[in-house]
Amino acid sequence: MSVGVDSIDDDHKILIKLINELDEAIDADDSHELVIYVLNGLADYTQYHFAREEGLMAACRYPGFARHCKEHRDIRKQVMRFRESFNNNIIGGDDRKLLEFVRGWLSGHILGSDMAYAPYLRPSKKKPPKKTPPKKKRPNPGRSKAGRKPARRRGSKGRNLRRD
Repeated sequence: MSVGVDSIDDDHKILIKLINELDEAIDADDSHELVIYVLNGLADYTQYHFAREEGLMAACRYPGFARHCKEHRDIRKQVMRFRESFNNNIIGGDDRKLLEFVRGWLSGHILGSDMAYAPYLRPSKKKPPKKTPPKKKRPNPGRSKAGRKPARRRGSKGRNLRRD
């Protein structure tokens, strides 16, 4: 699930680690407080990651920037809803729904939307053209710059002289 940009790939690894911790927290006995703790960490890191991603996309003038930011806003809202529900003990045992959402979001977002902007962030692999000195043009004796024979010059007594 690499997009080829080290900082973003590192963020994605941390998000995957946090999702795995969430899975472990859900499976633990008396897990409610642990789930809240991990979910808060996941929500906070998601905010940080999205801000970084959006900064990079803006810097490279990614044409899909507005659409991608809207996806981020939608994901933030959903994560905040889950966070509030867990903090207020509203979900009541539907922890797996949360886990399915964050797993689906992460894999879908990385493999879809993030892969779309990746080429704009990656350094170009093309080598710059070699700078070669311009070729010097050799003068063609007997011809003017326009390729015509030189004009006749007038001599001192008005006679036409030809340079041959």
